[in-house]
Amino acid sequence: MTDNFFPVEAGGGNALSTDLAESLLAVGSMGGGEVSYLKFTKAGAWEYGREGDTLDDEVLAVNPASFVVGWQGWSNGVPVDGPVVPISQMASLPTEGELDKLPAGDMNGWQSLFGVNFKMMEDGTNLQFRGTSVGGRKFVQNLMKSVALGMTDHSNAPVALVTLSSSNYKHSTYGKIHTPEFTIVGWADAEGKEVKKLAVK
Repeated sequence: MTDNFFPVEAGGGNALSTDLAESLLAVGSMGGGEVSYLKFTKAGAWEYGREGDTLDDEVLAVNPASFVVGWQGWSNGVPVDGPVVPISQMASLPTEGELDKLPAGDMNGWQSLFGVNFKMMEDGTNLQFRGTSVGGRKFVQNLMKSVALGMTDHSNAPVALVTLSSSNYKHSTYGKIHTPEFTIVGWADAEGKEVKKLAVK
């Protein structure tokens, strides 16, 4: 692994408004290197990159400083980028009413967004996930809480190692709905060296 598993960007913030944000930013923010987009499909699969490679049982390191919150817009089927800020700066995020107006319609408008970055332990590929669905947002929020709580018990190993999976439930209107899930399988130090492996049932 490199000396800076999650390189610190120039000008990264230090003082934060909440204990949660302080914990998440303790390791530094990811900077440099190409990032592949990670998505969760309606069929319950995890895919990444331009070719849509499938993510199976790969172990991913969670960048604890990469959690973001923001807005994603849609205008007649075309995505509209909205403001996105680190979780430590969420107080500065505009409200929906302060955003640019988008065309009316069921498929148009603004959706709240939560995101996080990962690094594949096997080859170092950087992955970025942005969730705008209910399931996607809950996935990031639950991961953020688990990482923050876990860092309290693993101060020498603040990087959570996870595998990604899915679950599903039956919706009365839409049928089977898949939701993204994660399992923490271990913890690593800031250089990416695994310090503690967890027994996974």
